[in-house]
Amino acid sequence: MIPDRAEYWRPRSLGYEFLAEAKRLWELERDVPQLTTAQAGMIIAATSTADGVDKVGSAYLAQSVAIGRQLGLFSKDEGTTKRKMRLARSFTAWGLFTYQR
Repeated sequence: MIPDRAEYWRPRSLGYEFLAEAKRLWELERDVPQLTTAQAGMIIAATSTADGVDKVGSAYLAQSVAIGRQLGLFSKDEGTTKRKMRLARSFTAWGLFTYQR
């Protein structure tokens, strides 16, 4: 059992440190439009919103949507022939659309 696991605001808690590292890595990657970057931003947004930091979560979500637009996730994708990639792109697009809605 992890002590103080519900106290996400404590800087020495495992959850706080994990989220801080995730945000740090996301900041390094956000300028490179990748599917995983958009997905990670959505997870950080959901976590921030759940923790009661709605404005921070909204900012991450907006940046994830911008990455999705750069990747062309919200338009018909004729170029991708691999089935797994088409599914991943569709799943991410619908996730971004649904969460932002």
